[in-house]
Amino acid sequence: MSIDLTIGAIGDVSLKHARQQKNDSIKNLASGKKQDMARKDTGSYSLGLRLENQKKYEAGLSASLQNAMSIAQSQEDALNRMSKLLSRMNELAGMASSTGTLSADRENYQAAFAGFVDDFEKIQNETFNDKSIFGNTMGDEEKQLLESLKTHWLAATEKLVQEEYGWTADSGDSWDLVIEENGAVGGSAAFVRSSWGYSIPANPATDYASEVVKLSIDLPDLTAPHTVGNSTADTLIAHEMVHLLQAQNTYMGDQAGGDPSRDMTWLAEGLAEFIRGADYRANTSINSLGVAALLQKPNSGWGSQSDDYAGAYLAVKYLDNQIRSSGATAVNGVNANEGIKHLTTWMKAQRDANAGASASGLNQYIETHLNATHGYGVGNSTDTSGQAIDDFIADLESVAGGQAYVNGLNLTDTDTGSVHGSEYGGAVKDSAAVVSDDASYISGFTSQLTYESDQTSNPVTMTFSGDGDKSTLNPISPISFGDTTTYNLSSVNSATVTMEYLEALMDSIASLRSTVGANMSVTRNNLDTLSNRTTALAQSVSRTGDTSIEDESLSLAKTAILQQMNLSMRVQANQMVSEVTMTLLN
Repeated sequence: MSIDLTIGAIGDVSLKHARQQKNDSIKNLASGKKQDMARKDTGSYSLGLRLENQKKYEAGLSASLQNAMSIAQSQEDALNRMSKLLSRMNELAGMASSTGTLSADRENYQAAFAGFVDDFEKIQNETFNDKSIFGNTMGDEEKQLLESLKTHWLAATEKLVQEEYGWTADSGDSWDLVIEENGAVGGSAAFVRSSWGYSIPANPATDYASEVVKLSIDLPDLTAPHTVGNSTADTLIAHEMVHLLQAQNTYMGDQAGGDPSRDMTWLAEGLAEFIRGADYRANTSINSLGVAALLQKPNSGWGSQSDDYAGAYLAVKYLDNQIRSSGATAVNGVNANEGIKHLTTWMKAQRDANAGASASGLNQYIETHLNATHGYGVGNSTDTSGQAIDDFIADLESVAGGQAYVNGLNLTDTDTGSVHGSEYGGAVKDSAAVVSDDASYISGFTSQLTYESDQTSNPVTMTFSGDGDKSTLNPISPISFGDTTTYNLSSVNSATVTMEYLEALMDSIASLRSTVGANMSVTRNNLDTLSNRTTALAQSVSRTGDTSIEDESLSLAKTAILQQMNLSMRVQANQMVSEVTMTLLN
């Protein structure tokens, strides 16, 4: 190995170095970045890489926060549209609540109202990039209630209704179990929504045969705790289970039989109240209205008030009494002395046999089983005129019939008056005992209920720094319209009640919009914080890795001069060598 330390070798090294420096300066000036920093300053190069990585990471955080802001803005827009729909519904309800409104106009108002309700329900199911804009985050109370429903109350009330009414759950009819955390305070604490249809030409086997859409429970109307044994919410579930199983076992769309337009809400609500007993409610209403006025409620149009429920309850109790005394033939092994179960079993048998709604309503039952003993109807089991129902209602309202029966009831004792209480051969049932809390009650019982419920998820948490700083957004749960069988414009009373309910719903929407606004504020503040930090990072990266125009221009000029000087010196040296050689040769 040899080391050349001659002047020429040193000049070559200097020239090469000058060229390299010149090329580096040109690259740095052209790109604006210090392209040679990894070679010249490894410490600064390493710092620059870390800063660049942090900058890219926070750019991702910024994108996530922008998505959160977009969802919040979508929520605000959806809630704003919901609020406008409620305002329009309120206007229609105001017009429908007038006693001077013609029936044709009221039908038009109701049709428009139903359309607005459908639009309202669709909004809560809207998505943003395939993600629901309303989450399903559950609070502790909702989790507690859902746990009690799944582990005991649903099965226990299903079994109770099956025992007392003979109705069984249809496992092929799947429905939604919804707990409304943001529902309006007041109004219906729970409701079952069912659906049915009819075809043209008619198909008697399926027309008006109902199925369940959802069971909705309004959490703000319940009192915590919601645990088995510590809550009376189980009687509420029993009430709703009657509606649910009635929809699956009867022609719910035509309860009268041959007259789907006839308001038979009193029958459905009376059956639901009878399962749990409503003596206290009935006694309160009697003290307020008197027996005669209260028994006129079932035939006065459904008004969704406590008195309406009390009147319906007493009507079904009286119907139960008339069945027990009728001596009618047994239905599927159920004797007439079992009362209302004779009716409900018959209704189920009719639907199971695809007999059709016009042959399976209350009117046909009364004609078939009560005409001979009580004289209700025209004595024709296929009659669809509704005469049998009219006759029963007249008897219910009469002094010698329904009024005498109610006056003979003990409505102030401990027993609730439930269909399986002491009045009907069972044990005394207070409100806590109507639905058994004992796990052994449902031991061995296989529930046939098929439903889907919201699954709990963790609250939305936003990370807005590399150090793990986080902000948790307030959950925005869906809000549905509610029970359209109660809140509608079909009568003056229901329109008036609906107006009050709409005001409560608008308050709930306003509360949700306030929560959305708070989330938007948190998100915007985090975006501002992140933006400031990203700007500072960009400046740090710039200071570390950006080219100094002044320094690089000076370096370029310097290396260019050195390169030119080196070349000039080489030319001069070559000339001197040539001249010396010529001199020596001469």
